[in-house]
Amino acid sequence: NVSLVPDEITDTSDHKMPATTLGEFTVRLSGASEFTVNTFNDTSDTNPGDGFVSDSSNNISLRAAIQETNSLAGSNTINLPAGTYSLTLSDDTSNDSAGGDLDILDDLTILGTGNTVIDARQLDRVFHVHEDATLNLIGLQLTGGQTDANGGGILVDGGSANLQRLTLWE
Repeated sequence: NVSLVPDEITDTSDHKMPATTLGEFTVRLSGASEFTVNTFNDTSDTNPGDGFVSDSSNNISLRAAIQETNSLAGSNTINLPAGTYSLTLSDDTSNDSAGGDLDILDDLTILGTGNTVIDARQLDRVFHVHEDATLNLIGLQLTGGQTDANGGGILVDGGSANLQRLTLWE
């Protein structure tokens, strides 16, 4: 194990050396289970399942985070700061969140602030919770869900949904 601190590199045996340029490298956190969204854009993950959440602009969007958490084992959490997240990628018939509604395939908690809005803009429903998945929504407002079938806001299709401090509106 190596610890990185300003101006110094230390290993677990407390061997220290001055900081030097080691070159560029990527750190992959195995089992990463919590992501914080940093863009309001509705974009896809460039490589779902690689352990990283990143769209083509190296941002973490809500959709990209969901795509990545769908491919990770176990429960995951997405922190969603205040603001409005509009779904803009048109509907497709797949269940991988590439467009349309946000498909939930594994256990996921989305934490909002109470002033966090997800707007489906009448493109599709907001969430589709699939078999054996659990979706926990906390501190969110959902709007703009539209479908000719059941579940304009949330369709629970063999999974489960737990809602806390959630507002649904047109």
